[in-house]
Amino acid sequence: MQQKNKKYANIYIDDVFVCSLQAITVLKHNLQVGQVLQKDQLESLQLDSEKNAAFDRSIKFLNIRLRSTQEMKEYLLSKGYMAQTVQYCIEKLGDYKYLDDRSFAKVYIASKGQKNGKNKIAYELRQFGVCSTIIDSELSKLDSFVGLFKLIQKKYKGDKNKIIDYCIGRGYRYEEVKDTLDKYLMELECTAIEHGYKNFK
Repeated sequence: MQQKNKKYANIYIDDVFVCSLQAITVLKHNLQVGQVLQKDQLESLQLDSEKNAAFDRSIKFLNIRLRSTQEMKEYLLSKGYMAQTVQYCIEKLGDYKYLDDRSFAKVYIASKGQKNGKNKIAYELRQFGVCSTIIDSELSKLDSFVGLFKLIQKKYKGDKNKIIDYCIGRGYRYEEVKDTLDKYLMELECTAIEHGYKNFK
């Protein structure tokens, strides 16, 4: 066993260091001092150990926040794991329901939907590798009006073109921006009339 990391064991063949394996792999295959190993057996043990290590790393990566399937693949590949190992992790995470693009999209939309329009959210989800079918399905459930109204309420300074351009830049469609702005201005006008401001524009 390694002195600094008890999760790993060093493997020596004829007193020459060959590789390190996760302790769980050593125990699972009941490796013993003096045991004879063929080359293909050692390669199989290394693959098994790498799968365990990669899966542990993927769980830690998920503990920070939910991930899309593509995001997880790119992360594991960037850490040097073989494609076979990465695919193993993706399938196992999917079986455990730890990795699911629809769930990822739902959470992402919930966190971004009150400050950004559907166009921007859809673009960002596509960057995460979420398929269009899931994006369209989940975004159809999002009511953008409240978030857009609050944005206009906060940012509008009297210039219609400027606020329209700003909202479009946040991913809202022109038609919904114009309709929401009209409702906001109507509300402002009604408030002004109530307070006796006859010359409101």
